[in-house]
Amino acid sequence: MIFEINQIVVDIDVEATRSYYTQVDRLNDCSCSGCVNYRQYTKECNNKIKDFFSGIGIDDMNFITEITPLDVTCDAYEQDHCIDYMGFYHIKGEIIENKQSPLSQQECIIQDNWEKIDENFYVTIHNEISFLPDGFPTPCLQLGIFAHFPWVIEEENTYIFSTKNKSKKFGIITKLKNIFLGISKK
Repeated sequence: MIFEINQIVVDIDVEATRSYYTQVDRLNDCSCSGCVNYRQYTKECNNKIKDFFSGIGIDDMNFITEITPLDVTCDAYEQDHCIDYMGFYHIKGEIIENKQSPLSQQECIIQDNWEKIDENFYVTIHNEISFLPDGFPTPCLQLGIFAHFPWVIEEENTYIFSTKNKSKKFGIITKLKNIFLGISKK
């Protein structure tokens, strides 16, 4: 099936992707509170996000290959009780046409090359593959995600940090998050 994701035309084999994911156990079984929160919220997230994933052959968003919860300042967390995530899924398919200059995985992230699925969920796609699961059908693509999800589990959110103790690395994270959310100064 032909899709266009942020000026990149891809041919996704929806049924081969779906078939793979129906035959395997969850790929990411990290038990940290951030990953548990992501997996829990994907069961509750809005239908627009779920429909997007189902449309590309991923009926259960818990089949994410890699997910990374990002630290959040206590001030930002107080505003909406949300945490940001970056991660990726694999899908069987290939790029047919790139209507923009070819971008590497890093360039997709840095150059704000994200398709908005929902006000709190963005995707990008490329053919640089990381952590391809054994037996995944090829050719394949990697679907990067940026999500801004509420903290829904009872366990304490340990990803909150005080801006008084902020180190330089959090400045970089904040800058990346601003790019993802489209509030960077260009």
